[in-house]
Amino acid sequence: MYIRFEQTNMVLTSGLLSGCAYPIIALEVVNGHALVALENPWFQGRWNGHWGPDSPGRRAQLQLPGCQPFWMSIQDFCQHFTDIAQARLVPGSWQAAMVAMSEERPSYPLVSVSSPTQAIFLLSQADPPRGSQRSAVPLGLRVYRCRIVAPPQHATGVKQNVSNPFKPLELVAEMPISQSGRSVMVEVPKLEPNCLYVASIIYSPNAPPDLAILRVLTASSMRFRELSVPESAYFLQAEEQVGGRPLYAIDTDSFSSQGSLEAAQLPTPARNDPMRDSASRGVDGAASESWQTSAASAASDTWQEVDLGFGEFKLPPFLQEILNQCSGVDC
Repeated sequence: MYIRFEQTNMVLTSGLLSGCAYPIIALEVVNGHALVALENPWFQGRWNGHWGPDSPGRRAQLQLPGCQPFWMSIQDFCQHFTDIAQARLVPGSWQAAMVAMSEERPSYPLVSVSSPTQAIFLLSQADPPRGSQRSAVPLGLRVYRCRIVAPPQHATGVKQNVSNPFKPLELVAEMPISQSGRSVMVEVPKLEPNCLYVASIIYSPNAPPDLAILRVLTASSMRFRELSVPESAYFLQAEEQVGGRPLYAIDTDSFSSQGSLEAAQLPTPARNDPMRDSASRGVDGAASESWQTSAASAASDTWQEVDLGFGEFKLPPFLQEILNQCSGVDC
């Protein structure tokens, strides 16, 4: 949750900080009062209202471990917060890579793995400043797979016959254009070795995004780079030829070394920052964060929060209860 204001990090009369995120950590009903527990990862900006740390109605058993957690009623929650973002936690040992894209700068990220691994492709838009005429546009995301090496049982490590330059490109996962939220996510249960995976953004021709950020997170190591301009042309040509059917074709000869990733970079482990919720990128800073850190954090047991936007996925029951309580309130 966070409060959207023109000015960020401003202490409001409620004690909360504007433009900053406060993760929900618990929900409890006390004597008929529905209460929300929030964690305060900030040095200042703690709720000073009813059920807050200094409130006489606060129960001793409501004490929570963590960084300055506090309680507030659902009614106060709806009155004082402006945005809710759902997040998912992944281990800090996951690898992450990021690329920016727009209508003027299209980008098609290429991913390869050396062993089977789970992956998340997350496409996000920056929050427009409050009062701005800009708004998030409906986006979708597709992930394709192109096999470039024959299956091990046939010819381990041997390239496929490339006499026909166009090879099958399978659509392995898709999130259709969504009208809700500023983020869309595609999860691939297993990326396979000896394959190329290409991500493609979907948007309406008359409503392109000002700026979108695609993040790729994998449970184990990956190789990642963007398609070159000639490679992108082959990719787009393959999409147009099949007219949007589930099966596509891509010219594997268009990739350097027939699809090898020699020029790829090795992403570093996902950024671990338990002191900052992903939704706290605030008013217009979503596109500016780095998702890379030193290799020293690879063994970290902390968890990375991945902002999924709000409204695309089924909410946990306690969050749904909050929304039910907030019905008719601009929260």
